[in-house]
Amino acid sequence: MARIVVIEDEAPLRESILMLLRFEGYDAVGAANGGTGLEEIRQQIPDVVICDVMLPVMDGFQVVETLKGVPETASIPVVFISALSDRAAIARAREMGVQAYLVKPVTFEVLLEELKAVLGEDQGGDA
Repeated sequence: MARIVVIEDEAPLRESILMLLRFEGYDAVGAANGGTGLEEIRQQIPDVVICDVMLPVMDGFQVVETLKGVPETASIPVVFISALSDRAAIARAREMGVQAYLVKPVTFEVLLEELKAVLGEDQGGDA
């Protein structure tokens, strides 16, 4: 079972994503800001991080920079979800090695599809 850390400051959205991931069989934990998200990641290295870009304490770009700067966490795949849709932010995320950049509002189906692609899970047939 893949472990996923969800870093999202909007509590209702974070809780919805966590509920969805747990329903799908993932071991999912949440954090309300970049600082506590990094603490969760350090406690038990996840298989993937889903992270908002605009966060209090430490934004998503700072989270990724921190992860990439430590050998133990440098290879963790990151999926950004953000209301920030400008090309510069998306380009910066890609340059930093973010695997996917999803613009809010994002459907749970799209999020799961991207997550499965990042994790290399068999997507099966069309549903």
